[in-house]
Amino acid sequence: MRPTALWRYLRQVKFKWVAATLAVLLAVTVAPSASWASAVEAQPASSSLANVVGLIVKYRPGVAPLGWDGQPTASGSSGFEIASSRALGEGLFALDFRSPLTDARARAAKQALLSDERVLSVELDHRLRFGPEGQRAARTTTLSKLASFVAPSIRLTAVAALAPTRLMAQNFFNPQTPRLPRIKLTWAASTNLNGGTLLGYRIERSTNNLTWTTVISRTSSTSRTALITSGITSGAKTYFRVRAITKISGLTKVSLPSKSASATPVVAPLAPVLVSQNVVFAGERVTWQRQSLAQRGGESAKYRLTATSNSGKVFACTTTSNSCAPTGLVATVPYTVAVSVTNSVASASSLIVADRHYGSQWYLYDDYSVHADKAWQVTQGKPEVVVAVLDSGITEHPDLDGQVVPGYDFISSKTSARDGDGWDSDPTDEGDWTAQEDSSWHGTHVAGIIAAASNADGVVGVAPNVKIQPIRVLGAQGGSESDLIAAI
Repeated sequence: MRPTALWRYLRQVKFKWVAATLAVLLAVTVAPSASWASAVEAQPASSSLANVVGLIVKYRPGVAPLGWDGQPTASGSSGFEIASSRALGEGLFALDFRSPLTDARARAAKQALLSDERVLSVELDHRLRFGPEGQRAARTTTLSKLASFVAPSIRLTAVAALAPTRLMAQNFFNPQTPRLPRIKLTWAASTNLNGGTLLGYRIERSTNNLTWTTVISRTSSTSRTALITSGITSGAKTYFRVRAITKISGLTKVSLPSKSASATPVVAPLAPVLVSQNVVFAGERVTWQRQSLAQRGGESAKYRLTATSNSGKVFACTTTSNSCAPTGLVATVPYTVAVSVTNSVASASSLIVADRHYGSQWYLYDDYSVHADKAWQVTQGKPEVVVAVLDSGITEHPDLDGQVVPGYDFISSKTSARDGDGWDSDPTDEGDWTAQEDSSWHGTHVAGIIAAASNADGVVGVAPNVKIQPIRVLGAQGGSESDLIAAI
């Protein structure tokens, strides 16, 4: 390319900052000892000489070239000491090394800067030499580097894709797993991959739209949809954003994030638990345990109380509170009540605890209880689970008669056992009464706390569906350690 042709080319692209460089190059072309092609040379990459004096960096639009500490942005990641920074125009900055580096070390610094998402491109700033040794390198190295920065028709190397667009987040309730929060994300592809190959997307979440955590580092798929089930809580607003991950010139680049989108997960509510009796008469108010936001599925909910007579006549009332008194009930007629709860995605019917004294069993449902009522939302126990109770044996009781499997009597002392023999297969509690006190029936008491049936009588156990195996080890006069060892 003759000097006049080169000048015409540079005027077309309108990059005035090249004029000074061109003046030097043109001056070299008129030297009688060398042509343009042989005038300027970049040190060959294979050379071990220290010939790289710095880096030429182009930052993304809006990125300040200097950080808060006065150092060039991203230069701390280069691994080498930067002496100064110079603006070259057109968004280019020269980062000068404290001392020249070899190509190998300088390329390591280049790779480090390219991994920073604030950087668009990086080129090595070589020490140029004059003389006939540069005939092969001048045109292929110096001019091609100049063109890569200047010519608008030539795409910059290792440039990240533009950010994905039109991100949407929505609650994605699944009735098959009604208590699992889900958020579905959809987005549009980047409008420009800048010559890269799409590898997938990075998905990030935030609770305040300020501090972000990576949920998926790389989807390994070009699909523009994702289902999020981890790191989210029903009722808690969560923000999301997406980045495109591309590969170009052997480098992996991550785009700037998309605009954020938010959603609040909603799941099915838990079934309400009655605190008052499930059989009421006219004028009585029915109460159930107050539900938290999580128990309501993550949002407000409505409750519907129904009262049904033996003849099938139904009365109802609706509320957002935890109590309700149906009107219109006939005096002296008993009504069976049930409560259901509904939010925007699902409903749940009350867990009926019909036992007459459940309202007094505060240790099952109160604020300072074992919260068996919450465990019952998952299970009330399974019949194949057998709990052995090593105590005073067992007596007949309507809450336990259907809950017991065969046990054993391990009291060796006939006097203490009060059954006329030693070890046998009958775990019946013969009582520990004295002239001053009645029997404690302690083994029956403990068995009832564990597994009293959920029926219309007495109390309810912590796990009313499990079975009890009564093992008798304590009698009227206590028991022995050897009997207890045998029982265990």
